Amino acid sequence: MSTQWNFYPCQINNNPASIYVDLALRAQAPLQNYPVLFRMRIELLTPSDAGLSSQEEFDDLMALEDLVVAAATKNGHMKYVGRGTTNGRREFFFYAQNDELDEAGLEQAMAAFPSYQWDGELSDDPDWEAYQQFLLPNALELEQIKNRNLCNALAEHGDALTAVRPIYHWAYFDTNDAAQAFASHIANLGYQVLDLTAPDAETSHYCVKLSALGVPSHENIDTITLPVFTAANEYGGNYDGWETEIIVE
Repeated sequence: MSTQWNFYPCQINNNPASIYVDLALRAQAPLQNYPVLFRMRIELLTPSDAGLSSQEEFDDLMALEDLVVAAATKNGHMKYVGRGTTNGRREFFFYAQNDELDEAGLEQAMAAFPSYQWDGELSDDPDWEAYQQFLLPNALELEQIKNRNLCNALAEHGDALTAVRPIYHWAYFDTNDAAQAFASHIANLGYQVLDLTAPDAETSHYCVKLSALGVPSHENIDTITLPVFTAANEYGGNYDGWETEIIVE
């Protein structure tokens, strides 16, 4: 499996949901040699009140997934691309080389967990619509994933994620007018505009650098960064992310 698996919360049919997906395949999809979609579903035994997986069956679900993925991807016949959990159900998504399904292998894998019942279906999906339209995060959800990854990186360096500090952001625009309008808007939201630079030898875009004081914790970071991300898009620009100093107390 790739190292770019990640998860994000979302809504599916107005129900809370969680998606776990291989983001490494974004640049490759669709893979022409894997045109058939296989969706395998199980009903959760003790779902949370929100219809998601509970801590009570977490270990069993992880072990079940490992066995199912090993059985389905044996000999390279299928690629595992993600799963979705919502409304008391978990669904695994695979892409196969053809419509031949090793049901015996899947039954053997599921035999270790007799309390779970499964069903599944094969369908043609040469464009990988299920992966690209259902599993992949949208731009805002992807930004939330990046935020979580950066917070994790800070924590891994010993940062307790409790200290207030400047958090720096960059956004790029095609025109000076767009950059100026964005800078004015973002200043009205309480951010400090530090610099607005014109295109140079390194970039063909106008760059706005800004900052705001905050705590880059998992609980706070989206409220700090997403207004900048949204505003940059509204003014036709591109939000290039944030950074901050590591504070080890």
